[in-house]
Amino acid sequence: MQNVESELEKGFEILRGCCGVPGALDYFFLQAKKYFCFEGQACGREVLILGSAFPEELLMAYHIRPHWVVGGGLAISECADSLVPRDADAVSRSALGYIKTYQEKTERKPPVIIPIAGDSQRKLSYLLEEDGWTVYPLYIMPGASSASLSFSIAGQLDEIMEKLSLRWLLPGTTRGIRRAVQKTSRAKDAFFELCNDPVIRLNGMVRHFLNLTWFYAEDLEEWTERITILRDSLRETQLPSTREYPGVLVIGSPILFPNFKVPQLLDACGLEVVNCCSWVTGKTCPPEWTGNVSIFNRQEALQQLAAVSFKHESSGAFVRNRDLYDQALRQLDGGKVRGVILHILKGQIEYDFEADRLEQLFTHRNIPVLRLETDYHDNDIEQLRIRLEAFSELLKQSIHEM
Repeated sequence: MQNVESELEKGFEILRGCCGVPGALDYFFLQAKKYFCFEGQACGREVLILGSAFPEELLMAYHIRPHWVVGGGLAISECADSLVPRDADAVSRSALGYIKTYQEKTERKPPVIIPIAGDSQRKLSYLLEEDGWTVYPLYIMPGASSASLSFSIAGQLDEIMEKLSLRWLLPGTTRGIRRAVQKTSRAKDAFFELCNDPVIRLNGMVRHFLNLTWFYAEDLEEWTERITILRDSLRETQLPSTREYPGVLVIGSPILFPNFKVPQLLDACGLEVVNCCSWVTGKTCPPEWTGNVSIFNRQEALQQLAAVSFKHESSGAFVRNRDLYDQALRQLDGGKVRGVILHILKGQIEYDFEADRLEQLFTHRNIPVLRLETDYHDNDIEQLRIRLEAFSELLKQSIHEM
């Protein structure tokens, strides 16, 4: 586990330097360390969820702990080397490595929920079933309309929860779902207020890391409280002056901690990450469904959960990725984006299919685009640095000419 710990500490050191307030991120670092090193993790009723496309409110209503498996580490992915091909995409490899390491460190095999929208998830489902895991697939129809998608997912959610409730003899109530919705809404509100506070200038890497800690935290209510405390701390502390860097939007393959190679390079080359558009951002976007919405029965609750949970799904596996396009458009309207980084992880060609349509959008706004194809290794750092430095100079020059 030393490799994993070293990788984490390297990421923590980068983030400490970006925050400006000593100790402000310690709680979030501890959550990340527990998550990746499997230290003191709770036992009991727990479900591993591969990816982020599942309404956690439903599990919380049944008092089942959602344990997200989103991947992200290079060291953790080594456990999957014997199971997946060399050119498998880095996110799938690291997620599978996390599950295998989880089994080795905890000696547990809880049920696994796998939302399946593409071939990678389908293969991982097969590999885990062959290894004796209980897998509950959630099939997402990539080309479906919103109405038909919600109807299909609501039925599958009902079936999955029926199996889990029988497994542990758990009753689920509509009132429990309503309470869970209120809890997640408070968490989203707290994060949104932190990121949009007019007094606080939050570094892009720190903001993205905090977004990801939603998945690392064992207690969402404690996470919400800590986000609020962090906001108060940053507001009360005189932050050091920061350099004015051109703002860039990172879009495409998800950037996951502790592999922060690309954001670190952007910072070193004089570029500031304004935001990242990826499939993980929907968890802490401003909530569109608050706990005050009336839920009269279980079926209505399932329908609403399905509709809201997948409204912001921007996985590259979707045939026509409307939400990824809409996320980019909203960021451009903010006026801070001077350039766009199209981030493509090797093996995730589905994000490349979006490139042409997105580039047309950015070209129409006179915003330069740089495509970066990479993986989780450091072999190409110098090559990427040269390209990013040239891109940074281009953006700085364009600002001076305005």
